[in-house]
Amino acid sequence: MKRLWYVLVPILVIGGISSATVVRAAAMATAKKEAVALKATIGTYEANGLPAASIAGVTGSLAAMDRVFALAVWSPSWWTSSAPSKVVVLRKDVEQKWAAAVASARANAESQIASLTSLTGTDAKWIPSSPAPPSSTAWVAALNTATTPKALNTLTSAWQKDVASLHATIVTTQREATLAAQQGPSGLLGTAHRLLADAASDHLDAGALGSLAAQFQQEIQSGADTTQTSAQLEAAEQQLQSTIAVNNQVFTTDRATMLLVNQAEAEGTPGAQQEATSYGSLHAQYIAASTTSQLQALPAQYQTLQSTVQQDLQAHVCGHTGLPQGKVITISLTLQEMVFYDNGCVANATPVTTGMTARPTPTGTFYVYDHQSPFHMISSDPTSSPFWYPPTWVTWVMGFYNAQVPKWEGYFIHDAYWEPITHFGPGGEYLSTASHGCVHTPHNVMQWAYSWVPNGTPVIISQ
Repeated sequence: MKRLWYVLVPILVIGGISSATVVRAAAMATAKKEAVALKATIGTYEANGLPAASIAGVTGSLAAMDRVFALAVWSPSWWTSSAPSKVVVLRKDVEQKWAAAVASARANAESQIASLTSLTGTDAKWIPSSPAPPSSTAWVAALNTATTPKALNTLTSAWQKDVASLHATIVTTQREATLAAQQGPSGLLGTAHRLLADAASDHLDAGALGSLAAQFQQEIQSGADTTQTSAQLEAAEQQLQSTIAVNNQVFTTDRATMLLVNQAEAEGTPGAQQEATSYGSLHAQYIAASTTSQLQALPAQYQTLQSTVQQDLQAHVCGHTGLPQGKVITISLTLQEMVFYDNGCVANATPVTTGMTARPTPTGTFYVYDHQSPFHMISSDPTSSPFWYPPTWVTWVMGFYNAQVPKWEGYFIHDAYWEPITHFGPGGEYLSTASHGCVHTPHNVMQWAYSWVPNGTPVIISQ
């Protein structure tokens, strides 16, 4: 009887009207109904743009539930399944994925509206009035009626094409304007050739500009479409222009550093020799630099060297020995530097331009004998001579002489309004603006020196 009892009990429980069985069956039936509804919702969402991959886990869980729903009520898996509670979680997950898909698609569409707004705002002047460009107002209205990822993606796809087309129109209009400003293709080529010449003279990397210019010229001659090449040529020109601009800035810094180092050498400061060596190394790097990045690495090094030289000069303003007492002028022909001393202390210093090779400035110890302002300079050479110059007025002159170079030979320290400030210093003596033996001095320094230097002041000129 015991054995029969253990067999009959489960049969009686299952076959009876146990409340637990009724409740469980109702819960599973509701879960099955919810699962069917959820699958229908998923089908609708996928048809309207919800990516199937985003809910692969949900569909897999629903398929597993279907297998549980098919089990008999006495199956342990039927009794232990979490389907009634899990189906609620799955629906929530699906709704969240749908909302995320809508939000993402809307954001993509809104980004196209933003692009359109930007183009029609900042580049409005480059947009032709006919045909009328897209309207961001109309796009916003369309956006507000689109409620599914599919509808939003459709708008985004169309708007992307419109934005790309509008951007291409703007670029074309800008390019046409640039070409017009440069007097057409020949102007663009002219700019390229000028930049290539500048790059060659400064040993700069011209990149692809040379080959692009040749290709552009060939396309013009053959009547081919130059749209793509002209755009590439303009970009290459802009890049090289940028490199040249950086090179020019570094050139200015290099020259300023050289003049500062030359002053230290002319004054004989303790650090002058090492500073000159450092400058030589840095200048070599500048000469070798051919790209923007190589050039941009130099200014910080120049600044460090300039700071070192300035500290050296400031620390040794006085204490210069071996000079006559009182006011003294020294001029170095090699450094093209003039220094004014007062009792061994530096009062001023400046780069100058001395005589050209054929008419050099004499060396030795001289003395200032005359001051005149203004002064009319008259060439002693006949008009047929290459050294003749027309009568020229200068503002301030101080004549200097010695026993070997008498006053009548006409050597002066004077201003020279015709000489650019960038010509003063080493190299200026080889240019057309160089003197015939006089010492050209920057205007502001000459104005100061004219009243500071008395007659009789020694002028020591060394090679």
